[in-house]
Amino acid sequence: MSARVIDLPPIESKPEEGFDEESKIGPPRAFRNEDFSAEPSRDTVVQNFEIEASLPDPEVSFDGLTNTNNAASFGFRVSPPDTNGDVGPNHYVQMANLLVRVFNKAGAPLTPPFRLSSLFAPLGGQCAADDAGDPVVLYDPLSDRWVLSQFAFLTTAAPPYHECFAISQTPDPTGAYFLFDFVTPGANFPDYPKLGVWPDGYYMTTNQFLNGATFNGAGVFAFERARMVAGDPTAAMVYFNLSITAFPEGIGGMLPADVDGLTPPAPGTPEVFSYFIADEFGGARDALRVFDFHVDFASPALSTFVERAESPIAVAPFNPLSPPGRDDATSAITRAWS
Repeated sequence: MSARVIDLPPIESKPEEGFDEESKIGPPRAFRNEDFSAEPSRDTVVQNFEIEASLPDPEVSFDGLTNTNNAASFGFRVSPPDTNGDVGPNHYVQMANLLVRVFNKAGAPLTPPFRLSSLFAPLGGQCAADDAGDPVVLYDPLSDRWVLSQFAFLTTAAPPYHECFAISQTPDPTGAYFLFDFVTPGANFPDYPKLGVWPDGYYMTTNQFLNGATFNGAGVFAFERARMVAGDPTAAMVYFNLSITAFPEGIGGMLPADVDGLTPPAPGTPEVFSYFIADEFGGARDALRVFDFHVDFASPALSTFVERAESPIAVAPFNPLSPPGRDDATSAITRAWS
C-alpha cells in the first residue's frame, strides 16, 4: 500500500542539464508519404468552405503538466510527452512523461506534480526506482477507482521488463494506492502499452520488440481486476504472444476495448481487441481485425484469444500514411511541449 498522494514530499527542484530525447521504438511501418513524384492534384474530399462550428465551447480549460515540470523534477526535458488523462465524477488525473498530477474538475491542482515511482517506495524494486515513461491513467467506472500505470526496466536490451500498476483504494485519486509489479514474460520489450477496463479484468496491449530491438508483433495481457481493486497481491496475469512467428504479417497498434459509463457488458462477454490493416501496409484491403479474449484466471490454460468469425471487417477505403508536411506538424507539437 502506498502513502497518500497528498502526503508525498515535494519533489526537490534540480538544475536543468539538457534535453533528453526519449528514443521510441515502434513497428517498421511508414510514418509519412514521401512520394513527391506525382503531379499535385485537387483532393476532392478537402473542405473548401466554412461551416458553423459543430463542437460546443469548452466549459473549462486549464494548463496541465509541462516539460518545465520535468526540468524542475529531473533536471532534463523529455520528448515525446505521451500525454494522457482521464476524468471521473470529481477529478481529472493527468499523466505524462514523466510525472502525474491530480486536478479537480474546475482545473485547480489538488497535488503538486509527482513521480509515479514515489508511490512504489513501500513495494520497492524497479517500479520504485524508475520512471521510464509510457504512462497510462484510466478511471474505472465499474469500481469507482483510478488506475495509474507505467513501465520500468534497467535496459531495453534485456529482461526483466516491469509493468507497474497503482490502483486507488478509494474514489479519491489523492489518497493511497494498492501497488502491483507485473514482470512481462520472456525477452519481448513491451513498448507502447495501452489499457482497457473490462468487468473481469484490466487488459493491455503492447508492441513487442525482441530484446528491445527487433519488432515481434503484439503482446496481449489480462490482469485480475477483482483482486487488484481489493489490494490482493496474488492478482494474476494471463498473456498471449502474438509474435511474428504466430502472425507473420506482424500485428502492431492493437488496442483493447474500454468500458465507459455505468452499464457494463453482459456477464461473460469476452474483452474485444482490434487493429486496422491497410493496403499501404501490405494488407489485402482496408479493414479491421477483431479478436475476443476470454480469460480464466482460475485455470489460465483455459483462456483463449481468437479472431472473430466476421473478421476482418471491411471499412471505407482510407490511406493511413500521413501526407507530406507531417514533420512540420509533429515538430510544432514537440516545440510546444518543450
